[in-house]
Amino acid sequence: SGTEDVPYYTNSVHLPVNYTDDIFELLDFQDSLQSRFTGGTVIHIFIGEKINNPETLGKLVYKIASNYKLPYFSITPTFSICPVHGYIAGEHPCCPLPHSDEELKRYGKYVSIDIKKEIY
Repeated sequence: SGTEDVPYYTNSVHLPVNYTDDIFELLDFQDSLQSRFTGGTVIHIFIGEKINNPETLGKLVYKIASNYKLPYFSITPTFSICPVHGYIAGEHPCCPLPHSDEELKRYGKYVSIDIKKEIY
């Protein structure tokens, strides 16, 4: 990248985050490019949910490894962390689980946007 006189290097060749929600479109697009590298490259596959079935995940990994030349890939489920409840499957800007009054006073800005208005 850059110009012929002033080139620069990058540490990645990722597509924009919101380019596609289709895992296989992403893999198709990246396969010919990522496979040219000998190392230091990875394609991150973010899935918007918890991985409930390891067998299904194994089938997905097998399908990717069998049909693409990608040197490295990762599969990452989407999850949220509540300071009270810990790991919660999926993306939640605020914890969807109930909280005590004391928890809301202590962690209000982290567990509920509505509570934030009442506390501050």
